Amino acid sequence: MATILIFSGMMLQAGLSLATLKLFAIMLFLLLTGPTATYALANAALLSGLKPDAGTTSDKPKESSPE
Repeated sequence: MATILIFSGMMLQAGLSLATLKLFAIMLFLLLTGPTATYALANAALLSGLKPDAGTTSDKPKESSPE
C-alpha cells in the first residue's frame, strides 16, 4: 500500500510526462517482484528444514519466572 501511495504521489507531482511512465514501470516492477522474492525466500527456508515457530508471536505476554 505504501509503495502505491508514494509512487502515485510522485506521478501526480511529475504530471503527464516520460517520468510518469518510468515511475509507473518501477512501481509495477516492485509490486510484482516483492511477493515473488518473499515466496522464494520462504520456500527455500522450508525446503532447507526450517519450520515456522507457531508459539513465538510478539503479541503474547511473556511468562515471568517464579521467584
